[in-house]
Amino acid sequence: KKKTLYNRYYETFAEFKAACEEFFRNPSKYQRG
Repeated sequence: KKKTLYNRYYETFAEFKAACEEFFRNPSKYQRG
C-alpha cells in the first residue's frame, strides 16, 4: 500500500516520514496561496 502526500507517491514509509519532516521544517515552502 502506497502512501501519498500532496499527490506524491512514496515507496517506503521512510521516504514518507522524511518528506513529513521536511514539511514541518519548512512549512512556509508548502503553504498555498
